[in-house]
Amino acid sequence: MAGSDRAFRALAHAEPEVIVETLRVLCPALVAEGASVTPEDLEPTRLDALAPAREADWVARVRGTELLHAECQGYGETDFPDRLLRYHLSLVLRAWSRRVRSVALWLKRPPEAQLARVLRHGSVHVEVEHIVVPEVAAESLLGSARTACFAPAATPGPLTAEALCLRAAELLRADGAGWFRWHMAVVCAATQGRYHAMLRAMDQVGVERIVIEDLVEFGKDQGRLEGEAKLLLRQLALRFRAIPDEVAARVRSASEAELERWGDRVLTAASLDEVFAG
Repeated sequence: MAGSDRAFRALAHAEPEVIVETLRVLCPALVAEGASVTPEDLEPTRLDALAPAREADWVARVRGTELLHAECQGYGETDFPDRLLRYHLSLVLRAWSRRVRSVALWLKRPPEAQLARVLRHGSVHVEVEHIVVPEVAAESLLGSARTACFAPAATPGPLTAEALCLRAAELLRADGAGWFRWHMAVVCAATQGRYHAMLRAMDQVGVERIVIEDLVEFGKDQGRLEGEAKLLLRQLALRFRAIPDEVAARVRSASEAELERWGDRVLTAASLDEVFAG
């Protein structure tokens, strides 16, 4: 299991209300207003007793009639949609009287084929929700200390990577957030190449740094992102000549989705503003 999965699962079991509020912000139709989840509402995540056992990331009873199932994904896995479908069906069989709703929380944008709203296996069709955090405006997650731990993976908008991570750290520090939320924040930052920015933010608010276990894997991704950022800067320089320092800084701190979106616009945009619009 990747570090992002472990971080999410630990947080989801320790502070289930954080997951409920985050899902409500990211997908309002998924969790009804006023619905709450306590540790007593959590369901066993082990889905069978066979070897190897299958275990979902998080399952909870909501309002007595629904079973909410969330899977957090930080790395690309070609079999993830199939796994999500099997987990959903296992939960349907286990809780036949409840409505099962499954959501995939992506910390990195997956290939388009993995974002299918309807998963199919033979004649079986299952609807699931997909939330791609890097495509969510960070401001929506910075509205609450409970959801701020996911903000470092979101689209920063006008914020630099440093400013985004500092805002998240200040909210977490003011709320007295525990280790699980801080760990989730660091992992989310690492998925977008903002790991060191998050560590510096923790230093600024006086919180002990957290070293994530999968730093080598995140480092590989970061190296690839840096290469893509350099390529985009070269393309921008060839197209528009002088590149302001603030634009260069924005490109270097951008997420994979942002670099891809801006790169698609370089050849057709009439100005730098058009490249970075929206």
